[in-house]
Amino acid sequence: MNLTLAAIRRPVWVLMVMLAMLVLGFLGLRSMPREQNPEVDFPFVTVTTVYPGAGPEEIETLVTKPIEDAVTSIEGLKQITSTSQEGVSVVAIEFELGTDTDVALQEVTSKVESISGQLPRDAERPVASKLNVAAQPILTIAVESDQLNALQLRDLVDDRVRPRLARIEGVADISVSGGQVREIRVAVRKDRLLSYGLGIREALNAIAGATLDLPAGRIEREGTEVGVRVSGEFKSVEELRNLVIPISDRQNPNRPPAIVRLKDIATVIDGPAERTEISRINGRDAVVLRVQKTRDGNTVKITEQVEQALTELEGLYPVRFTTTVRSADRVNESLEDLYIALVLGIALVVLIIYIFLHNFRGTLIVALAIPTSLFAAFAAIAAMGYSLNTMTMLGLSLAIGILVDDAIVVLENTYRHLTMGEAPREAALNGRLEIGLAAVSITLVDVVVFVPIALMGGIVGQFMRPFALTVVAATLFSLFVSFTLTPMLASRWYRENEYEEPTRGFAGWFDRSLHRFADAYSRRVDWALRHRWWVIWIGVAALVGVIVSIAGGSQPSYAGAARIGFFFLPIALVFAVVGSLFGAGKWRRLRSNAIGAVLFAGAMSFAGVTGHFFTQMKGAPLFLFTFFPTS
Repeated sequence: MNLTLAAIRRPVWVLMVMLAMLVLGFLGLRSMPREQNPEVDFPFVTVTTVYPGAGPEEIETLVTKPIEDAVTSIEGLKQITSTSQEGVSVVAIEFELGTDTDVALQEVTSKVESISGQLPRDAERPVASKLNVAAQPILTIAVESDQLNALQLRDLVDDRVRPRLARIEGVADISVSGGQVREIRVAVRKDRLLSYGLGIREALNAIAGATLDLPAGRIEREGTEVGVRVSGEFKSVEELRNLVIPISDRQNPNRPPAIVRLKDIATVIDGPAERTEISRINGRDAVVLRVQKTRDGNTVKITEQVEQALTELEGLYPVRFTTTVRSADRVNESLEDLYIALVLGIALVVLIIYIFLHNFRGTLIVALAIPTSLFAAFAAIAAMGYSLNTMTMLGLSLAIGILVDDAIVVLENTYRHLTMGEAPREAALNGRLEIGLAAVSITLVDVVVFVPIALMGGIVGQFMRPFALTVVAATLFSLFVSFTLTPMLASRWYRENEYEEPTRGFAGWFDRSLHRFADAYSRRVDWALRHRWWVIWIGVAALVGVIVSIAGGSQPSYAGAARIGFFFLPIALVFAVVGSLFGAGKWRRLRSNAIGAVLFAGAMSFAGVTGHFFTQMKGAPLFLFTFFPTS
């Protein structure tokens, strides 16, 4: 009562509060990252171990099995799935729903560290990580050049392009595949080693000792302390060739060692490494970049900044960039569809209200209550740390009907008091206070319905929480608006004897039709009350039919702009398949075909490239087709 009375007596105060809600909502809307789906923390931890040169059986016995045995005792563990491939072991650990994945990651890391001494010496250190949906690439970029060969192009991407993109805020990692990687090989000649009385270990130790990078103490001078570091690095291939290898006289240890250079016992080759992966776009060789964002990164903003950086790089180097996968497009399309649905819903609600109220000022009051509550909800969503995604937008779309309920009830009761001869201010105050308790009860019922959804656990709970809290926030703000803005505007804009029964035109015809519909409806209700069991059985049959006909699934399907397929083959056969299916000539013939020209906007093919899910698909060709957008 005091809130409504204060709002009617102090309209400037109400307007300032509403303006603050609008401004905060606008700022929150601009600051929120735009994503397709809410952030979900999956209860999975993966342990990846690279063991170069080892076969699948060796990987399973020496790496995968010890890791599985080490993590089986962790509390909350549900299932372990492992993959042993050539050179790679991947152990996927699933935990019970509700498990804190940060704690689980720490426990897995601790267990794996405890058995690291049992793993082969040549195996790389196992890496434990949480399953992060954000780790999926938001951009896949193909780099081509007409002037650079595969080796030069890969060097340019590694040394110039990748570091430039990695500096962009929100970029977590950039993986590179394709092209040819520079490699310096030292081919030791066995006969030369034997002639000098050396073993392969002496040559390895000499190279390793020359490339040490470690701290060497500190120097204090005139009150200043300077750290000293030994940095071993070859400046050129020629310097590596001239590396000195001492030869000790085992029969006379006191004799000064003889000196032999690396080039005397080995051939140092500077060239491309053995090609184990290949990437092509539209039949042409390319280097492919995959951009991953941080957990809280803004997909749309990062995409815009990356594309701006690519434009700058194209002006500096003789390369072309082609974006083949762009997650921001799907995000924008989904949100734009929801924007349109939201605006259309508001427009239809306002139109329906005007048709029933036959009053422009009353319709305008209700129309002002909708954006005020919505923008206040935007501020609440931003304060809770959620992104602007399909679930929050769906919650706002659903809340539109709830937002107008309170305002319509207030206006309808204000109308009634105006017809009783009360002044507008008195009618607005009495109209609000008379139904205040009922309005609060109805609103709290809506809140109570959605609060349990927000408190759900597991993956579904994380997915639905932004939706439920968005509806709750919008509903509570609409209640506040109905106690302040709506009665204040009604007290200022309504006039005495405002309500008049329309008799002519569309309004008169609509009211007469509505009265006839109400009479027909009352007769149907009377029949239903006299035949209760018929109504019950019809309702039960309809409910069962609907439940049976609904298909199940964890998430809806959607049409995207790209399709991906992969299968497993030996790596040598993979190169042959990719080369024969997606050579430049074959791609041109495919695009010249009538069906290909209509369907395909582009195609990318990969071989020997690791994947982004639980398994690293080494030796699996992967084909990605980009279709023209459907419109």
